Amino acid sequence: MSYDLFVFDPQLAPRDRVAFIQWYLDQVENWPIDCDTLDQMTGNLPRFYELLRREFPPLNGPGAYDWDRSQGLPQSKPFWRKLVGLDRGVFTVRGAAIEDRVTEYNFAKHSIYLNFGWSVSNSAWSGVFNAACSVGVGFFEASAENPPIIYDRSDFDSVPGR
Repeated sequence: MSYDLFVFDPQLAPRDRVAFIQWYLDQVENWPIDCDTLDQMTGNLPRFYELLRREFPPLNGPGAYDWDRSQGLPQSKPFWRKLVGLDRGVFTVRGAAIEDRVTEYNFAKHSIYLNFGWSVSNSAWSGVFNAACSVGVGFFEASAENPPIIYDRSDFDSVPGR
């Protein structure tokens, strides 16, 4: 199981809750865009992705995490690298191993669906919420029961942080 969040172009998403949920389900079930392009996305979704992928590297799509090169180590490892654990590939971003933060991004024309590991759910919520607020995309906590639908900056102010 994964911890799932959903961001969207607020100019194109339905404002009625029932209509939004149906639109959301349609978005999730029909990913029409190739994961290697952001050119067809609307609104500030490409900006959101470029901002968030720094903290949560993508498993797929543009700039996908390179598991083979993730350690970035030379063939012969100096003693000090072994001593501090760099030969094990345990690099961190804000206290979590980078491999734990690798995220699956699913792109649609008007939305991005994000799958995180549960071990980073709190930091994922904060990171996505803050990035969405800063660039002006909508936010929906898909893994929550009856979550609010956040369309614009005024809605962001009413949501308590984690």
